[in-house]
Amino acid sequence: MSETTIAEQPQRDSPAVGRAAEPITTPAESISAPVAPPARAPLTLPTRLRFIAANLGTFLLALVLSLFIWVAAVNEQNPPREDLYPLDIPIELINRPPSLVLTMRW
Repeated sequence: MSETTIAEQPQRDSPAVGRAAEPITTPAESISAPVAPPARAPLTLPTRLRFIAANLGTFLLALVLSLFIWVAAVNEQNPPREDLYPLDIPIELINRPPSLVLTMRW
């Protein structure tokens, strides 16, 4: 084997070889715990009432539109129908108790 000096050996860890330089981190940065989001204040009753009052128009519009769409869908699936039946339909009483008195005949 031939002996080479350090200056003659190619540097494998240098960015010139084609590898991207890695960021330098300190041990404290690599072990840090995840940061929790800031705590939100609990919603109080006046805050909730202000939210409802500010969005009341939107709530009512959503309610009216949803009712309109529901009625349209129900009427499309099962439309109301009024027709005259061409024949008379006889009505018979079955298991009529003897104490029942009919006062009118059609």
